[in-house]
Amino acid sequence: YARAANSVVAEAVARVIESIPEGAPARILEVGGGTAATTESVIARLPRGRFEYLFTDLSPQLVARARQKFTGRPELRYRVLDAERSPRVERLAPRQFDVVLAANVVHATRDLAATVANLDALLAPGGMLVLLEAVRASTWADLIFGLLEEWWRFTDTELRGSHPLLPAQSWRDLLERCGLDPVALLPRPETGEDLLHGQAVLVGRSRGRSAAQRPLPAGRWLVVGEGAPEAPALESLLGARGVSVQGVASEPADNVLFLASPLQDVEAPVAAARHCKSALDVVQRMIGAALPSPPRLWVVTSGAQPVTPADPPVDPAQAALWGLGRVIGLEHPELWGGLVDLDPTGAPEENARALAGHILEADRESQAAIRAGARWVARLARAGEEPGARLQFRADATYLVTGGLGGLGIEVARWLARGGAGHIVLAGRRAPEGRSADAVRDLKRAGADVVIRRLDVSQAEEVEAVLSEIRASLPPLCGVLHCPGVLDDGVLASADWSRFARVFAPKVDGSWNLHRATRSDPLDFFVLFSSIAGLMGSPGQGNHAAANAFLDALADARRSRGLPGLSVGWGGWGETGAAVKVGTDVARRLESRGFRLMSPRGALAALDHALARGRRYLAVVSLDWETIARAGAGAAPPAFLGEVLENTRCAREDGPEAAGTGPVETFLAAPASERTGVLERYLARLLRRVTGTEVAPAADFVATGFDSLMVIEVVQALKRDLALVIYPREIYEHPTVAALAAHLAAELLRLGGQAPERAVETEAALPAAPAAARRSRSRPTGPRVPGPVFVLSSPRSGSTLLRVMLAGHPDLFSPPELHLLSYDDLRAWHEGLDGSFLEEGLQRALMELENLDAAASRARLDGLIEANPTTAEVYELLRELARPRRLVDKSPTYALAAETLRRSEELFEGARYVHLVRHPYAVLESFVRMRMDQVVGAGGGDRYELAEQTWAASNRNMLEFRRSGDPARHHLVRYEELVTMPDRVMGGVCDFLGVPFSEELLRPYDPGRMTDGVHPWSMPIDDPNFRSRNRIEPALAEAWRSVELPAPLRASTADVALELGYALPR
Repeated sequence: YARAANSVVAEAVARVIESIPEGAPARILEVGGGTAATTESVIARLPRGRFEYLFTDLSPQLVARARQKFTGRPELRYRVLDAERSPRVERLAPRQFDVVLAANVVHATRDLAATVANLDALLAPGGMLVLLEAVRASTWADLIFGLLEEWWRFTDTELRGSHPLLPAQSWRDLLERCGLDPVALLPRPETGEDLLHGQAVLVGRSRGRSAAQRPLPAGRWLVVGEGAPEAPALESLLGARGVSVQGVASEPADNVLFLASPLQDVEAPVAAARHCKSALDVVQRMIGAALPSPPRLWVVTSGAQPVTPADPPVDPAQAALWGLGRVIGLEHPELWGGLVDLDPTGAPEENARALAGHILEADRESQAAIRAGARWVARLARAGEEPGARLQFRADATYLVTGGLGGLGIEVARWLARGGAGHIVLAGRRAPEGRSADAVRDLKRAGADVVIRRLDVSQAEEVEAVLSEIRASLPPLCGVLHCPGVLDDGVLASADWSRFARVFAPKVDGSWNLHRATRSDPLDFFVLFSSIAGLMGSPGQGNHAAANAFLDALADARRSRGLPGLSVGWGGWGETGAAVKVGTDVARRLESRGFRLMSPRGALAALDHALARGRRYLAVVSLDWETIARAGAGAAPPAFLGEVLENTRCAREDGPEAAGTGPVETFLAAPASERTGVLERYLARLLRRVTGTEVAPAADFVATGFDSLMVIEVVQALKRDLALVIYPREIYEHPTVAALAAHLAAELLRLGGQAPERAVETEAALPAAPAAARRSRSRPTGPRVPGPVFVLSSPRSGSTLLRVMLAGHPDLFSPPELHLLSYDDLRAWHEGLDGSFLEEGLQRALMELENLDAAASRARLDGLIEANPTTAEVYELLRELARPRRLVDKSPTYALAAETLRRSEELFEGARYVHLVRHPYAVLESFVRMRMDQVVGAGGGDRYELAEQTWAASNRNMLEFRRSGDPARHHLVRYEELVTMPDRVMGGVCDFLGVPFSEELLRPYDPGRMTDGVHPWSMPIDDPNFRSRNRIEPALAEAWRSVELPAPLRASTADVALELGYALPR
């Protein structure tokens, strides 16, 4: 019976495939494949090369068995799938399959109509749903299957009555009601035949319309980009269909569209900087908004990608956004929609319609282009490895290598010399030294004419000067190789534009200067050393990826204009290059992600290959595809990598959560006894990806080479995957998979409302100032020293904004939080902070004052801890180093303890105090949302109560401290007035401190104010949300009005609020 039924199903599928025009393979999805008996019948009936087949089942074991059974059939793919969940939840792109097949599956679901709707959503317009179902109840089936709970789990009793099976005609009616046109029913009811012994094959055609035809869902789409010609057309299109297009990127929305357009009046490097700076601003706003359902960001360009031969030359300035966008997608997949390149010759209205249609497709295509109304998608493909002839360079020609005195430049010079180059000019910012100098001497001894020139390639006049010298005194210039190698890594959430500018200077400005200056030279080649980061992205390297995408597009644009041009997207070089220069830890991390280092000779052989074949672009990288595929386990691989990953074996049998279901959903759906296990499996996969090794549940992964960059990567992944704000100290305090999983389980349950309810009649334990219990209680001795300025506030009152505003004043030195005042000496400070990231405030101050890098400042701080000066002596050191500026110390923990405030008067002569206050409703909401209990080390209780106690105690201590001291040395600032009247408020602060007013105070988002971390990958030392904005936001003054607290404030807290002048409605 089963063979007969499967034969009919196979014939039905084969006829559907035959009706599809040849060209692209037909896409088939089998749901609930089980033992794969139906699969075997179907693929045996289909011609090889005409189809792609995705086998799915709810059981990971059955999926694994099918993978093993069909080894050697590359057209088959496999994954776990729950048909009762929507495609979006299952992370399966809708409207992509020509056939969806389910054999004796759908009747076992709770709701037939909902399941059929899910399957229909996966069908392309006109695609076919093929069902094999039992359509007649039988005693033997009830006896066999009726003992199973699943047989009776259906809930749609209004459709099925009291039995799980549905008659054939009812199935036809159901398909029609769900939006499918019934095409076939076998055997036909009118014949009265029972050829399949109580079973039937049903075929229905989807009526699904293309995305451009479907009505837009109601909601808000934010369009950013006033200069783009498509913006008005898109706003008109959306507005006509009832979609709001108002607001800014930090407001709730469904989609944020960042539209770039060619900037006609500026050169490409300036335009690239403007585009990327604007996009960075948008993404930082979205990160900082921390919305529970964040919108998707779409970066839209026009003519930035080479798609068809008819395209005009690409715009390198907009192409830089593609590199940046790829990094946004890696660092913040929760925000990422994708990249779309519009037709530069298309009408704005046509581009707008096609763009909306692409977004509505909601498939996995995150890199697409629109040309003549059609959508093109990007795919990474292998270039082929056929050997090519070795290039021979001319003895009577000159070859210029910029960046020529770095490791890559020296290797290129050797390659040129081996190929017969007669004259080589190595240009760089520094004179050769060490190994570079030795290599230059070796080249000269070998007979090469090597000329060394100092050159800052980002300066156009210096480039012109070097080229003029070459033309005047050397043989003709026949080749240029630009090998810039500057890195300044950091995550986008805390990126400062100065980091982008530093990387852009040699790459973007330098390549453009060389392009402009050599257009009239008869070059044989013009080679730009790019990076694989421009093509694939690299977390923490948004600036690097954007700059290299510019290089890739510049080479292509040159070729379109008849000039030589090749850009090579290099992977990491062994023995030399940036990956080696930054250290073995980073190189090891690259390898753990599947990026292996290449030998210089092997890499340059690939350059021979690319030049000999006249390529415009070639990525040269050594990749371990198995590792890359494993790193993505838990989600479908990016469509961009689909072709190269298709034949890569990557077991995904860790459980249902590894095949599309998010870890939070899996955790909440699991029985209570299994929930921690779900998180342990998730963490094991995450740590394997981060460290490159397996981590046992009880192993202390922190103690085995787990560096700070890895900690930040885990913190970011937990925020992305679990929607939890986790602090580094929580990782250090739970250093095993088992401990961290248990901690995260408690946090997820608390967020889900399953934690104990607030006990209003009791008080939470108030957090102490950092480790105050550990410090000595001795009274300071000796004369008091001149006092700094202290900014006093409760946590989450906006003190970072005030601190950074003060940091812009030329007469003030205002570093991040020092946390010194609570301790007698520096060793007690170090022990009290327990070596945590809170020490980075003092380290960052030393970096700024003594012009040290991260390693040198850490060594300096360690030396000070060993010497153990008193707290007063540390303040005096900082004061002397900062002269003539006055030291400002902003540490919100000081106000938690009245004793700490009194201590400042014992230590210092003439200290001044700026009291910053904010409405308690806003502070409590921010405290809870940012999980500040974990920062102050008081987790486990009710967060709202802890927040209230913290605000009340801090402000009560500040009020009493002000009343007990000299009023002339205390000044009150209200946060609400600071953000609405910053000039007036800061003018008052300047008068209080005795310094002249400076306009710099009103530009807190200008660079150079120590808002970054000690390391490029560090979290900001102050408020992690500060960098999410780029200007003072007056609307934040009213944020408290929309806060709904779970319980009224205590009477004692309300008294403090009223004394500060804050009304307490509700």
